[in-house]
Amino acid sequence: MPSLGVSVEDLLNMVFQPDEIPSYYCSGTSIYLNLSGYLTRLTRKWLHEEHKVRGVIAPFYLVSVDLFVYPDIDEAKKTFYRWSHSAMPQKPKLGSFSGIPIGEECSNLYPFGGTMFRIGRVIASVSASIKDSKSVEDHAYFAEALCLGLEYLLRQHPKVGAFPSKVRLLLAGQPEEEVTLLQGVAVGTPQLLGVVGVQATRHRDSKDWFIRLVRNERWVKVKAFSWEIETNKGKVKLERPVFPYKGELIVPLRQVAEALGISVQQKGQTIALLPK
Repeated sequence: MPSLGVSVEDLLNMVFQPDEIPSYYCSGTSIYLNLSGYLTRLTRKWLHEEHKVRGVIAPFYLVSVDLFVYPDIDEAKKTFYRWSHSAMPQKPKLGSFSGIPIGEECSNLYPFGGTMFRIGRVIASVSASIKDSKSVEDHAYFAEALCLGLEYLLRQHPKVGAFPSKVRLLLAGQPEEEVTLLQGVAVGTPQLLGVVGVQATRHRDSKDWFIRLVRNERWVKVKAFSWEIETNKGKVKLERPVFPYKGELIVPLRQVAEALGISVQQKGQTIALLPK
């Protein structure tokens, strides 16, 4: 049987870890390697922690991620086209619910289902729902935060076949760093801002995951899978959501830096963060 060149470890490094979605616990992971020599699949599901108490499974407390790995990019493209142009009763809509680009191509089934996107030879399907929210928009934006976090993760993986775009980040005269562009927005860990006087306090438990950043009289709170940050001047809507990667939170750097009083200048492929 032909191999698709991905191991169980490879697949597990393509998806969020079991404890990375606050207030949700992983209810199971299924892996199918080289189905008919054509397809490898990973499915991982999370349930809201209230299920541990209630013992009842309700669809509105569920997060589900499916990854489908194909032999090559062309095969993934063909499959994505078939799925996105299928004649099912609820025909997928091209693009994301919000209109923000996700992956190299994307479609969604809201309000009937989730979001599907392709990166290289991998197709990801994500559905999610938030406790105590009946708003289609809330569920869709939560799913899209998961999708963009997955996109970042997949682009870092050497066996996916789609590598991240990078820009140079200059921090107050320090040696430059490379950071990833996520659909045109520079993202990275808040720790990068430490050289310009930003202090960080981290909090992570089963229910919450956030970082509070302080610089002079200004502060910012960033929270996993949120589309906004809290600041000393109020809430700010984000261009891209906050999401985890290898035990750290990844944030849109320009917006967080500006909220902390740091000037952001960009010229070509270089971004400079300059303390005021």
